[in-house]
Amino acid sequence: MADIHRKVVVLGGGITGLTAAYYLQQYIEKNKLPVELILLERNSRLGGKIQTIRRNGFIIDKGPDSFLARKKSALRLIKDIGLQSELISNAAGASYIIANQRLHPIPKGSIMGIPAQISSLLTTNLISVSGKIRALCDLILPRKKIDKDQSVGDFIRYRLGEEVLENLVEPLLSGVYAGNIDRLSLLTTLPQLYQAEQKYRSLMLGMKRIFHEHAQNDSRPTNKSGAFFTLANGLETLVEALEEKIHKESIMKSVTVDKIEKSTGKHQYKIKLTNGTIVNTDFIISALPHYALPHIFSTYNIFDSLKN
Repeated sequence: MADIHRKVVVLGGGITGLTAAYYLQQYIEKNKLPVELILLERNSRLGGKIQTIRRNGFIIDKGPDSFLARKKSALRLIKDIGLQSELISNAAGASYIIANQRLHPIPKGSIMGIPAQISSLLTTNLISVSGKIRALCDLILPRKKIDKDQSVGDFIRYRLGEEVLENLVEPLLSGVYAGNIDRLSLLTTLPQLYQAEQKYRSLMLGMKRIFHEHAQNDSRPTNKSGAFFTLANGLETLVEALEEKIHKESIMKSVTVDKIEKSTGKHQYKIKLTNGTIVNTDFIISALPHYALPHIFSTYNIFDSLKN
């Protein structure tokens, strides 16, 4: 039987694309498959939003600086690439928000920016007196019945007011989801907020109740390791290790995908790059942001592929 040569292209060299390429390469080599792997990244560096600055003895993560300890997939990846000795907890750290050119500690008991401890809300300098009074209206406001989805911004604005949204919730959630809070779907990204309001009427009291319920049901041993982990030399250490593990000839940087079309040749698809290069492939793994997809995938090709 003739040896069939297949190609797989991973679009995007952020942490998702890198992880997909790494595990796919491991699978190909383990099973000795005649498959070629290519990763395409438009920037001159890999890692996407993960970027660490190491200067004058300081380590500063410009993007994400840690990951949740309960995310077992991240811990498994770090173990698989041999970085477990670099793993540290950042439980001793403190988080601040800049407002009016001053650093303000995040109020204690805040859950995803939602002030679940009224005493902390009342004593913080991050929110004005009028802003605090507006936020406390959450305790008496009725549930917000909706017939369809709404944005996270609209929901928080109704429950807690504009100032808490802008000074406390938005800086945290925008950092996590890397998007406009007024365009983030509530029921897709944070359905627990809506569920808390519907069950307990007050969002602040609801989040406090849910937090205590989860804490009581948490089977992890009690310790001071904290809820977040990072790497001793910065989170970009993970990106650097993955890049080192993936074969150099499999990585193409500084290339931008223009169009993806159905191919009439040996392979199923042809990927047109903006520099005129064409990359032929049988399979595509997309790790690109959603807004990039409509441009590179034509409607015709998507439905044509589904028919076949």
